Amino acid sequence: MYEFSSAFLFKKELIQESEDPFKTHSATHVLINEVNRKLPIYRNRDGYIQFEDRVEHMHSVLERLINYQKCVSGDLKEFRSHPRRNLEGWDFRDLATNHDPLHSRVTMLAPEGKGWVDFVRATHTITLFGSGFGDLIQTTPTKNCKYWSRLPENKYYLAVAIPDLRRILEIHGKDNDRSVEIAEEIIWHSPGELFPSCQCKTSLTKDHCDPVQTLFPAKLAAILLPRDSLPLKNHGAFIFGYNPLFDWVWGDTGDPQETGSSVSLQPLKQAVNNDDTRTKSTPSTKVSIMKNPSVHLSKTFLPSQTNRRATKTCVQKQYTVGIICPMPKELMAVRILFDEYHKDVNTAKEDTNHYTLGRIGCHNVVATCLPSGIYGTNSAAVTASCMKSSFPKVRFCLLVGIGGGVSSDKNDVRLGDVVVSHPERSLPGVIQYDLGKALQNNVFELTGTLRPPPQVLLSAISHLKSNPKPDGSLIKYLKDIEKRRKEYRRPIQDQGHCFGTTSGDSTAKKASLNEVSNETGIRLRPNHPVIHYGLIASGNLVIKDMLTRDRLASEYGAICFEMEAAGVMNVLPCLVIRGISDYANSQKNDIWQEYAAAAAASYAKLLLCVVKPA
Repeated sequence: MYEFSSAFLFKKELIQESEDPFKTHSATHVLINEVNRKLPIYRNRDGYIQFEDRVEHMHSVLERLINYQKCVSGDLKEFRSHPRRNLEGWDFRDLATNHDPLHSRVTMLAPEGKGWVDFVRATHTITLFGSGFGDLIQTTPTKNCKYWSRLPENKYYLAVAIPDLRRILEIHGKDNDRSVEIAEEIIWHSPGELFPSCQCKTSLTKDHCDPVQTLFPAKLAAILLPRDSLPLKNHGAFIFGYNPLFDWVWGDTGDPQETGSSVSLQPLKQAVNNDDTRTKSTPSTKVSIMKNPSVHLSKTFLPSQTNRRATKTCVQKQYTVGIICPMPKELMAVRILFDEYHKDVNTAKEDTNHYTLGRIGCHNVVATCLPSGIYGTNSAAVTASCMKSSFPKVRFCLLVGIGGGVSSDKNDVRLGDVVVSHPERSLPGVIQYDLGKALQNNVFELTGTLRPPPQVLLSAISHLKSNPKPDGSLIKYLKDIEKRRKEYRRPIQDQGHCFGTTSGDSTAKKASLNEVSNETGIRLRPNHPVIHYGLIASGNLVIKDMLTRDRLASEYGAICFEMEAAGVMNVLPCLVIRGISDYANSQKNDIWQEYAAAAAASYAKLLLCVVKPA
């Protein structure tokens, strides 16, 4: 750990502290201090890595986490269906030690700890997990009560400094005569005095005061008494959480319920890694499963019973592979290729997904589809989060569907081919092209960061790519789908009216005559899909413009465009598999969608038959 300590030049005693210490702005004074900014940390070839370089790096990391949080919680009403008990965030130690990649974490909250979760989500606040944070905000030494000198442990309290509250109210809040709406649809309620004097040293009972503030749905504000004015002009802090004087407890979803009696606090469970490959036995695998059977599947989706059987019922922990499809026609192709079907299992109460359960190869697979007619990164993130909640043992997810291809001299991508997300240069395999900062001179800088595919899938891809004698399984799986559903057959060539080449590209001109369907230079392959590995661009924009497509492809090297991957990649370890149904231009149509979906599903099965079981 300290093998490079001899090169470490930084001396913390040289840091100049703020002239106005112990205030919310004190840290800012330290970070922008000119002397502090120039303190050397390491020597490099051009001089020194300085303190300000480290500050800017951490600022960039936090900015990306905030952007990710905004992306996931973009549709607040949809995001609220995610259970409050699952508080997601990031490990402070990972950020402080520059761990790469960053893995999201989750901790389980008891009912008394869920009261401020909606507030955190509504304000797009990121959560950093760690220990010893209780003394970040402390009372002044003149206060007599030691119990409230720092945040008590295992009480699920949220402490917010008054200057920070003022900024939150300016951005998200509304103030009226009756209540203070501190965030969208959330009001601030004081069950008792705002700043009570503790009588623990003078009274006979020795009871402590309870200054804890509560948060409450704005739509239920009528049942509360009108509030007093809030003193937000001075320094100080407020504590939010459960207060026994106000016996309302929040559940996983919906409005809080009045209990009529105090609840018993439970210790906060340790925050754990969402990636079960790093933490084998964690509290995250102990999420209680509520009774909510998924509906039975339509028989029109299933192969004949002579080939596939609903053989058994598995419990949630036995499903280790997830498959998410944006559209029903994509999920249908996947379901046809199941080797075995399983009966439904109970899923989490707040999980709105409907699942197909079964086996592909040696893997127990859970597959689902986005809600009908709803696409994009936000919907995909919610779908993936629900899957993770109901099936905590899923170690990776395949996002299987159709996409728009980009062809060039380097990548001869054609209709019906398959593009698989794969790390290129320093990029993880998927880039979110609509998340960034608009700079001067029409420059757009990407700021989001996504996780790369898991190593077990990249290893399987290497095995497939290095096979000198493919066994033809991909074609066999395609034919299996075509036998069951005629609409998944390959379209005839003269139906594919799409321009696949990037601007200035000469590939179409080089295509042989039997690959050209008309004088426009449309290129189609007559035999079977070709698998391409490279960058996939993901975002909420439907790309139908050739110039926009070519610009993004030229800047980032993307060979496929789609709309869901950026929402899934940081929720579950994921690989994206897209069959090419168009060329992301003005001539988009639906002719190739079924065949492209079948090609993507066939590759997904081909890959799973190579991946080693957990």
